[in-house]
Formats: sequence, C-alpha cells, structure tokens
Amino acid sequence: MFTNCYKSPPLLCIYLLFCISVKSQDILQNRLDSFSAKLIANIRAQSRPRALLNTDKSIYKAGETIWFNALLLNSVSQKVSTQDKYLFVDLVNENDKVLKIVILDASHQQLSSRIILPDSVSTGYYWLRAYTRKMTKVDSNYCAIKSIYVFNPNANTTKTKTSRQIEDQKKPAISMDLFPEGGSLITGANSTVAFYIHNQAGRPVKTEGIVKDNRDSITTTFSSGNNGLGKFSFFPSRYRKYEALLKQGEMELSYPLPGFNFKAAQISVTIPAAGAHLIRVLLEDSIYSNDFVSYVAGISKDSLCFASIGRGQYEVSVPDQKLREGITTFYLFDNNFKLLSERSIYLKGNNLLINAVTDKPAYGKRKKVTLNVSVTDKNQQPVSALFSIAVADSLFSTPSDVCSPLYFSKIIKQRNIDNMSLAPLQCLPDEEIDLLMLLKNGTFQNIANTESSNIDTMHVDSLLYIGGVVVNEKNEALANKMVTLLSKSGDGIYAADTTDFNGRFYFPLGDYADSTQFHIAAKSINEKNQRMTIITNEISFPFFKTPGTLKERVPEENSIARYIKSYTAYEAKPQEKKLPEVNVNAKKAVNYDVSKRISTYSSIIASDDIPEGTNVGTAILGVAGMHLLNGFLVVNGLTALKAPDATSEPLLLVDGNQISLSGGATSNSGSPTIGYLNGLNSREIDFIEILKGAEAANYGLRGGNGVILVNTARFRKDVAKNADGNVDIYYAKGISIPAIFPSVNYDDKKQVSTENPDYRSTIFWNGGVLSDPSRNINFSFFTGDIPATYQVIISGITVHGNIVYKTLTFNNK
Repeated sequence: MFTNCYKSPPLLCIYLLFCISVKSQDILQNRLDSFSAKLIANIRAQSRPRALLNTDKSIYKAGETIWFNALLLNSVSQKVSTQDKYLFVDLVNENDKVLKIVILDASHQQLSSRIILPDSVSTGYYWLRAYTRKMTKVDSNYCAIKSIYVFNPNANTTKTKTSRQIEDQKKPAISMDLFPEGGSLITGANSTVAFYIHNQAGRPVKTEGIVKDNRDSITTTFSSGNNGLGKFSFFPSRYRKYEALLKQGEMELSYPLPGFNFKAAQISVTIPAAGAHLIRVLLEDSIYSNDFVSYVAGISKDSLCFASIGRGQYEVSVPDQKLREGITTFYLFDNNFKLLSERSIYLKGNNLLINAVTDKPAYGKRKKVTLNVSVTDKNQQPVSALFSIAVADSLFSTPSDVCSPLYFSKIIKQRNIDNMSLAPLQCLPDEEIDLLMLLKNGTFQNIANTESSNIDTMHVDSLLYIGGVVVNEKNEALANKMVTLLSKSGDGIYAADTTDFNGRFYFPLGDYADSTQFHIAAKSINEKNQRMTIITNEISFPFFKTPGTLKERVPEENSIARYIKSYTAYEAKPQEKKLPEVNVNAKKAVNYDVSKRISTYSSIIASDDIPEGTNVGTAILGVAGMHLLNGFLVVNGLTALKAPDATSEPLLLVDGNQISLSGGATSNSGSPTIGYLNGLNSREIDFIEILKGAEAANYGLRGGNGVILVNTARFRKDVAKNADGNVDIYYAKGISIPAIFPSVNYDDKKQVSTENPDYRSTIFWNGGVLSDPSRNINFSFFTGDIPATYQVIISGITVHGNIVYKTLTFNNK
C-alpha cells in the first residue's frame, strides 16, 4: 500500500520516498553482492594450471645444451599450482616430431632441467614445449611453447615452404584488425577504436590511414607506431557506415568498421588524473532510459576489486588504491546480469621491487662477476620468490628488447595478453600498454563457462609404473610365472609379481629417477630351464599438435645472422693450440658419455681406466687431491681445524641420486664413501666425475667438501640378458634429475692462462632459485673470451602470485 504524497505532509512524503529509495538500493546491492560472489566462485572453479618456460637463450649450436626452467601457475591467481604430478617438456621440429622429452616432478616443484641437442640436428626452427597430460586433453593453449633456432654448420639445410607460408602468400601484404572500445560503437557519442596493422607474417607495420563514411567524407585520420598499434576517436552517426582505408602501393585497402547494435551498451575508461580511472557507461537510444539499471564488476585475478550500481548513462571514478597491480577487467551487466560490455586496464605494480646489480658495469676476459639479487615489497621487506637467472650474450637472448615490435606481435598474434606476458613491458608508457588493453576482449565467456574440465587421471598417477609381458620362444604368453624386480639405485627397490592369464605383470612403483637401472627376472615355479622373454611396456606419453597461434618463429632472422657472423668467425680460427679433452689418464681417447659431464675442469675416471680386479674406491684415491685422513676420504686435505670424520667426506651421487651413507661423525668403521664405492662393479660404471672447490659449491653446503658423481653404464636392453634370456637389465624412463650448470673457475691461475678458447655464449644459468627472505642472494661466475654485451634475465613468481621479471646488462671487453 502506497501513501498519497499529495495529501500527506511534505516532510513525511520526502521521508517515505527516501525509505523506498533506500530499500530499492538495498535490493539492488544484495543482488549485485550475490551475483559477484557466484562470479568469483565460478572464476576460481574454472582456474587451470598454465605452464611457463624460461631458457638460457634462444639460439643454439648443434650439440649444445638447452637449459630450461618451467613453472606451473594457477591461470587466474597466478600462484604456483600443485594440481599436477608430472610436467612434460619436449623438443619438436616443424612437423611436431618429438626429438627429446623429459619428465619433471611437478608435485615437488622440481622443474629445472636440460635437453642436450644432438650433433646431427639440422639447422632451423624448433619448439620447446611444456605441458601436462590434462592440458593436451582439454586446452593446449595453456601449454608453454618457446621457439628456438638451432644452427649446425656441418649439416645441410633444406628450406621448404610450409602450408602456412604458402597460404600467407595469398594474403594481402598488410592487414588491419579493429577493436572498438568496450566491444561496440555507440552512435552520437565519442567512440574509440584501437587497431593493429601487420603484414602477412603477423609482424607489425608502421603506416597511416583515414576513416571515411559512406558519403565519402573523411571522418578522421590515424597512424600506427613501430609496434603496429594505434587508435582513433570519432562521433559515429547511426545513419552512416564507416571504413578504414590503408594505402598499399597503388592499391587502397578497405576495412569496414563494425556495424551498429542499437541495443548495445559500452563501458569505456579514461585516466583524467594520476591515481584514478574514470569509468563511463554509455547506452544506445533503443535501451536508454534514466531508470536503466546496470552493474559494474571489476575483476583482478581471482578477486573482486570493485563493484557499483548505476542508472542510465553515468560516470564513476575508481581510485587506483582500490585496484590491484596488473590487469583489472570491468564487466558491465544489465539488470538481469546479461553481459553488455567489458574493458580491461593495466596498473603497473609498485608493490614488488626486484633489485639486481653486478659489482661492475664492465669486465675483461675471464674475469669474475658477482651478481646480487633481492626481491622485496614496497616497504623493503623480503618476499619469497621462485625464479630463474640466465646470463648470456644478448645476441642469443632475442628479442633483447621485450618492448620491441617483435614481442608485441607475438603476444597479439597469440592473443596472449595477460599479466605474465605484460610483466616485461614496464619500460613502456601507460598509453602504449593501454592500447594492448583495448585489444583484450571476449574474456567473459571463458569465466562464465560452468562445464567441468576434469578428466580421468588414473593413467597419470600410474605413468611410471613398470609392467610388461612374459612370453616363450613362440611368443606365447606365459601365465603363473614369478617376476621379480630389483634396483640398487637410490634407496633400493624390490618387488615381486606373478603373471596373469595373459602373461602380464605389473609393478606399481613410486617415482624414480630417469635411467634408473632395474633387473627384471622371470622364472617358472614348477618347470625348470624354460626359456622366457621379458617384454616391458613403453611409457604412454601424451601427444598434441602445437597450436598454430603459438608456433611463432622467434628469434628474428637478423639476430640469427648476427650470431653466425660473430661466433662462427671465432670458431673458424685455427685451433692448433687447443688442448684435447683430458681425464685422469691424460691424452687418452675419450671413452665415456661426455654429454653427462658437469665441468670441463673436473677429474674423470672412466670405466676403462679402472684395472681389472681393482676396487673403485682404490681408483678414486689415485686422483690428485684425494686423501685418506684418519680413515676418512677428504679432498685437498683438511678444510677446517678439526679431525676429519664422515661429515668431512665428499657428497656422493649415483646417476644424480644422493646416496645416504651409514656411519656417523664418530664412526670407527672407516670411510663410508670408500666402502660404498668398493661395492660397485667397475664394469657397470660409465665414468666417475670428481668436482672440487667452486665447481662443487653449486651442490650446497655439503658440496664444499667436494662431490663425487658416479654415472653408470647404459647397456642396451636386448643385449643385457643372461644366457637363458630370463633376466632383463632395464633402464627406465623416469623423473629428470635436476642438472647443475657447469661452472668455470678462473680464480685458478692455471685455468686463466690456458690456451683453451672459451667461446661460451651462456656464462651462467640457475633454473631453481628460491629467494631467502632473511638475506640477499649472491652469485659468482666468469666471463668468456668473446667481447659481448651480456644480458641478465631474472624471471619467476612470488609466493603471492606476483610476476618477477628483471633485466640488466654488462659488458665483456
């Protein structure tokens, strides 16, 4: 029942109208709150892991090592994701043929590794990819794809045009993509249209053009910058049509502007003054009324940072302190929460400070560089962060300027305009970044999707289980045969199973390191001397075709040409003075897998260097600097003023796995390390590498005592059987072992004076740096022989989901 305000006292009418208005506003606010809560819940439910990749450089020579670090982040909150157990990283060619693949332990964030390029790989573009099995099943756009270029001076290069290149030749030389602000043009009001002008390869083009209406009147002019981006504003009339015109030689290319939707609404953003953004809501005549209710919701990552209710056409100022750094997208809804328009903005962050500085701006050849890194908040309080550090010749780290047109074209072409891709663009003015924000549209349909993306993960959990079949000489399955599995690697593994009716056996193992050696034996319970063959299952790796939008060819061809010109000139010089690669018995031919060697200045004992009947531990004592003191193995004598004990012994790793040895600090049983080594069969060893001093320091505090790396031999499965064929020595594909970047120590005067040329293009890499909140982090490394401008790239994520990105350069004269 409503009161007649004309017959009531004026104050009472005003009061009743105020109460009705307040109640109505409360209802609208409650509806907005309820919708916002559901929207945020849906955004968080739809979040998925997204992979990122960092490499030490972009251009490689055949036979070199690709050092890489991967990250799995929540696609919305940007925090580290632990949803997946395994992350796969592979290297593929133009046809998506997998050349190398590794498995990383994503659940424990062991995501740093390496891929060694074959010496025979052809010159050309390749792609490094990081992905989970779920990504390949649901949406491969969440995979990380990084383009690299490999140069092989010893292999012929055949250039064939791909179907994509042939198709590109049919397209016009330049094209123009148009992006009205808010998704629609509003007639009778000032409207902004962003554009991207590019060539057929998707690279930006700098040019000029005009906007005409259907009466041949010039409405406005425009021009694109070096990155191909630009915008123009005009007042469109509902009775006219408009087109943008570009000149290409004698031709005039026409690009029609979008037609008018007379029931459209538009949300636009301007920056009237520092510290605030002005949101403007415009309505077409067909829906305009003073009582037209609309809602604005501002979403940043997985949180609601702004919400408002308005009527008709209105403006609202949003203070920047209410917004979070990075991308915020404002969504405009009608009274039924139907999306009308959206507009994104980007706020540069000042809450995270990444400081990185070298002790000098320039160095000479083979000089020591000290790099200091810290990650703090705006109050100078340390922040925990996980990141990688790459130091390489800037010729290899293309694009050296992430603000270059090449970088712009990549993120635009891939429609990859997000916080991760924008983090390196802090060098650009706000106006340039806002042009990218005008291109970001159509995001609501992704977060409004309520379909579940869950898939069966049973086969993922069983990825590294070992199974197979036992057959007889006629290849017939053998049932009820006992199969045992044994491994001495790591903590040791033993398991047993009996074959089923189809001759199959199955060992549900936990995770194990790549190339772990297993002995699999099959025997008959009742029958004797029956010949059996063990056939093990291969791992079922996921497969997907690289999305064309992610298959960008970076680096640029001129960068490749600079590399070839600079480095092949040095490598082409006569090398008569080069010293041959040496091991403990100098001047012998290399008889071990050199690709697994950590340092070129380490001591090496190959299997052939251990005389028959000699214990491995005894051979270790033949290496210079290895001594037994008080019965314990020490490197270069005492490292402290105390009696040596088991804690003074070198760190021991077998195939990358740290060996926990029995024997405490007061043990009287002698050297635990020598005891373990004496138990090894020298014929099962490929080589032993001994690291000392700075080379060993990369392995942490214990590495200060030196490091002994035992690399076992890699026999082929089909020849590593016993006489009856009932035992198989099987080297299983497992979790990739984190590799240590080989260090060079020119503090040693002998190494400084050596005539071995140092042509390293990557002089430092660490793919798994976890910043310590209690202190800054210092790294030391040495320059090479080639004059260069080295670029330091620091890239990662904080514990709060903030992007870590910092670059700096220094010179090597």
